[in-house]
Amino acid sequence: MTIAATIYSIIYFVLFLTGRTGIFLHSRKERTAFNSTSSITLREITLIIPFRNEEHRISPLLHALLRSNKLPRHIIFVNDHSTDGTAKIISSTLQPIRFQILHAEQEGKKSAILTGVKHAATKYILTMDADVSFQENYFSLLERLKNADMHVLPVRMTARGWKKIFEMDVYMVNSLNLIADGFSRPLAASGANLLFSTSSFREVSSYPSHAHLLSGDDQFLLADFNRVKKEIFLHSTAQLAVSTPAPASLKEFFSQRLRWIQKTPSVPDRLALKFGAVQLISTVFFLLLLVGTIIQADLLLFVLLLGIKCLLDALLVSPYFLRLEKQNLLSLLPVYELMLPVYTILLGFASLFVRPTWKGRKTK
Repeated sequence: MTIAATIYSIIYFVLFLTGRTGIFLHSRKERTAFNSTSSITLREITLIIPFRNEEHRISPLLHALLRSNKLPRHIIFVNDHSTDGTAKIISSTLQPIRFQILHAEQEGKKSAILTGVKHAATKYILTMDADVSFQENYFSLLERLKNADMHVLPVRMTARGWKKIFEMDVYMVNSLNLIADGFSRPLAASGANLLFSTSSFREVSSYPSHAHLLSGDDQFLLADFNRVKKEIFLHSTAQLAVSTPAPASLKEFFSQRLRWIQKTPSVPDRLALKFGAVQLISTVFFLLLLVGTIIQADLLLFVLLLGIKCLLDALLVSPYFLRLEKQNLLSLLPVYELMLPVYTILLGFASLFVRPTWKGRKTK
């Protein structure tokens, strides 16, 4: 067991050095995403917000729009076959602001976005989810970004108490995204905060071929842009972030993660699968080592293994957590390290048999 633990520690240290290099390279690349002479203007942006039954969650977004010191040229809400009063709330709250409410032609978020794109007459499109919020200078900061095909903008979760572990999980996964971007390109994007060229979208989007999958609009679009080597920038600074609520319960958390896992094989991205495989192998190996130390009642080795992994992971992700202003979450790292192997295996098995619901509809 001691030999296996030593081998694992050496391999993990090599992975740590590789990851730290990737994050450093990403930081250098991100600095080139800002340009004062050839930057995006808000008159070139249409904001598209799909919504479905969000009457209890949309108020933060609407009030963020009202507080904004600047706004994009057009704001389009797209109704994805809601059965509640979301549209009425939008209309009554945003009276001082010019906006449109359109109706998606078919069910699903991709269809809603396509509906919005058809009515967009600007150079860029910004998509947001209906449950996000942002600072009053958010749109002003977008005008610092250089002209590019896509800007993958950050999303921060907000949670209280023990649910902060849900935040931790998202940021740890996103750290891999920064590493991949440093060496090659981003692996993941979120439609909750995504800015892209309208012409590039119309050129490469494969939405019609997977419209039957109700979600995954962001991952499929990123894969489309990556496939033809479009210019993509990944951002990790808190000033460009939107905030969204963390899952409200364990059930909602597992349902969300299952949706993410089940759509991954449908997204044509081999690099993402390779990164996922390395993470899975490392996680399972770590779990087996911990179980071995428990069976042998070797408390010292258990603590040593956990301590080494926590230390290396903290050193690896701390720059990212600092940029997102979420460094306080690092205190949860020991709990997260113990939880991750178990819930990873549970999710793997559940993904084979369980089809979660999304927006009141069964995922496909």
